[in-house]
Amino acid sequence: METMIRRAMLVATALGTVSLAGCLTETTNIPVWAHFDACNDRGTFHEWVACAKLNREAICYTGRACSLGFPDVIAYAETLDQAVQRRQISEPEARSKWAEFRADRDRAQTQATRDATR
Repeated sequence: METMIRRAMLVATALGTVSLAGCLTETTNIPVWAHFDACNDRGTFHEWVACAKLNREAICYTGRACSLGFPDVIAYAETLDQAVQRRQISEPEARSKWAEFRADRDRAQTQATRDATR
């Protein structure tokens, strides 16, 4: 009986350690886009940008992860948002420009990864 309890304790400890390690390391490389993708249900471009900022801050400040490249990406999103707020561009135009920006960044990242592996 005592042997079974010891084994159960060891298994529980091992599982707890693995689970804790997963919580601490699982999200350290969150893609910058994940913060925006999590907010796709927002109705306006402004709400979407604000949500992405809050999402990133919540994850970053809880110590789980701070996406690399976020300041540059959010700066562009905020520029588009301000243009929409000033009625310089429409929401569909902002979303189109955002999609183009994201695709360009994704292509650049893919190319950098390829170059690094050569």
